[in-house]
Formats: sequence, structure tokens, C-alpha cells
Amino acid sequence: AVLEECEPTSSAVILRIPVLYGPAEHNAESAINVLIDAVWKAQDKDAAQPLPMDDWSLRYPTNTTDVARVLLDIATKYLAAETARVAMPKILHFSAEQRFTKYEICEIFAEILGLPLGGMIAKGEDKDAKPVRPYDTHLSNKVLRDLGVDVRAVDFGDWWYVYLFIFLLSVGMLMMVRWANFADRKREMKAFRR
Repeated sequence: AVLEECEPTSSAVILRIPVLYGPAEHNAESAINVLIDAVWKAQDKDAAQPLPMDDWSLRYPTNTTDVARVLLDIATKYLAAETARVAMPKILHFSAEQRFTKYEICEIFAEILGLPLGGMIAKGEDKDAKPVRPYDTHLSNKVLRDLGVDVRAVDFGDWWYVYLFIFLLSVGMLMMVRWANFADRKREMKAFRR
């Protein structure tokens, strides 16, 4: 529908991408990042039952910085091929190649955070689910490769290890600053009372 609205000679291109992850202000901004919250929720010892997590559908989470790099490469190639642009593909796919279920992603997060997953249970295919979810949503990078676009992607676990380490480090620093401020206030209160 989008391409139909563009002139046949235009430089409009559609890039289809899978589920994304990357830096976010709130975990709920990404269907992958939000699984960190699920891992934390699975720590609730008072929960009536374990948190069910899909362990059937395959996903290919792709980092937003990789998508940005690929978009830049596509724009550069298409703008450089001004006369041949009409013959170039108008619909492209980009996806990381690592595949995971949601449960496998939660296992990675739990390992990085040093948390158990006893409060979460792997759930197989839900045949009664509406709408019916596809099993494998892999997108082929072949056309991009043929165009000479670099389709490498950051390793999922490595990226999250660094990102969560930095996050935990910053939270730890914030807690130390708050503790130092609390200690300073406590000393000031003691001095004030004298």
C-alpha cells in the first residue's frame, strides 16, 4: 500500500524488520526489553503460580543500532545508484540471525542478572491462542547481502551483558550517592541537635 502511493521512479524503499531491542527509557518500549521485567516478576516468592512464558515461537531479536547502520547503508547505496534506482528492490528485509523463544531470552537475562527462574515456567504451543501466532518469523537478508549491505548483527547475549552491567553499575552508583547524601544528612542532624 505504501509503495502504491509513491511514484514508480521514487526512491521509496520499505525495510521490514523483526522485533527490536536496544537502549530504552522504559523496558515496555520493546517486546524484548520488557522480558527483563518478567524475570524480575518471576522472583516473587508469594506468587500463586509460576509465570508462564512462551517457549515455542521463534524470534530473531535485532538491535536498533544494527538497524540504524543498515538503514544508512541502504540510503547510501540507493542514492549512489541514481540512474539504476528504478530497478533496485523496493522491499527489503533485515534481521539478526540468532533465534530464541521468549523463555530462552528470559534464561539469558536471568543468567546475566544472577537470578533464578524458578518462578517462571516454559509454555509450549498454545493451539487455542487468538490470533494464531506464527512459529518462525525469520526474515531473509539475502537481498541486502546481494546489494553489498553489511548484515552482521551484534551478539544478543554479549550486548545484553554489557548493557545490563552498565545499568546495574549505574544503579549501584546512584544508591551509593543516595547513601552518601543520607549519611551527610544524618551527620548534619546530629550536629544540629547539639
